[in-house]
Amino acid sequence: MSELMHPWTFQARVPDKPALIMGDTGESVSYGALMHRAGQCANLLRSLGCNNGDTIAIFSRNNLT
Repeated sequence: MSELMHPWTFQARVPDKPALIMGDTGESVSYGALMHRAGQCANLLRSLGCNNGDTIAIFSRNNLT
């Protein structure tokens, strides 16, 4: 049985490996870029007053931008 791994693990090991691939276009985002975007999102939420344990909801389109 394979062990579940956090994206940070992949970002540290293989940052250029695709983390997300759009099936219809083949467009992709690497683990490094994904974790960079996640960090930007976390910083934005903190700047808006969100704290550990807060609940948020995200509504987004199904694309990589």
